[in-house]
Amino acid sequence: MPGNGTDEDGDVTAAGQLSVLLDEYEAFTGEQMDRNDYADFKRAIETEVVPITEADRSFFVLGSYDGEDEERLRLVEERLDAVGKPFLLKDLDAFDDLLLWTTQFKVMANRATHIVGLYEHSEGGHEWEAGWLDHEPHRGKFTAFKRDYPDLESKEEPFDGMFAHFLETLAALEQIHRFDAPTDASEEEVERGLKTCLSDYKRELLAGK
Repeated sequence: MPGNGTDEDGDVTAAGQLSVLLDEYEAFTGEQMDRNDYADFKRAIETEVVPITEADRSFFVLGSYDGEDEERLRLVEERLDAVGKPFLLKDLDAFDDLLLWTTQFKVMANRATHIVGLYEHSEGGHEWEAGWLDHEPHRGKFTAFKRDYPDLESKEEPFDGMFAHFLETLAALEQIHRFDAPTDASEEEVERGLKTCLSDYKRELLAGK
């Protein structure tokens, strides 16, 4: 039997996704969607959700959107484009007038085949994301790219206790890739380390690890 928004051939359908997403909307918000929003919701699914669910491999890219941080998120997106369909939540603006950010996050985390996070610090809502991702089925498809600071003691790194514990959990599960970049590292040095992380991750991905 087809399910999860697919037809009998297993292909994604906008109508099927609409039905599933409406159920999720009610589960996440405890409310029913206003019928006046149905057309906009269906359009958002057709333009932004279906292309992601149609991809054999999709990457929900998480991290900070501040200045140079976002530039490195775009680097992650660029490098993963060769092996799947990466996306940032801020680019899916068709949902902005329909769903709260937290609901958008949950909806897209459910649909991505892979979730990746770039973490150089724990500012910017990462703790909330970690709380949601630290459970199956999300934990099993999550990988972190973490910046290590060789000039700092581990307790001095810019990660608060809760988020640092989350990263330790990922490390124990071998779901983390690290790169060294001291606090005074140039942008080129930080990017060079990140590119090495991404190359290692892609190699493991293509090897089926």
